Amino acid sequence: MKGDYLGAERWTRSADLSANPVFHLILLATLGKLGKPEEARRELHWLESNAPDFLSDVLREVEMRMQRPEDQLHFIEGLRQAGLSVPEN
Repeated sequence: MKGDYLGAERWTRSADLSANPVFHLILLATLGKLGKPEEARRELHWLESNAPDFLSDVLREVEMRMQRPEDQLHFIEGLRQAGLSVPEN
């Protein structure tokens, strides 16, 4: 994201989000960073309803997709800001 959260939000919303939990997770973290709690709640609800197994080990999902620990921490911070309970490592 490199700090361009508005650009990340636009990019994610332009993607086909209908069935891919990864895109919903990216949008959730982005909305957390942007301080958009109502929109974040909608994305979190989608993930809880449509991809509960995906959320059950969200740390592993993030670690598989992001190589640098600092990027992982930044992304997880956005998830927490969006209201997702993410356990500490």
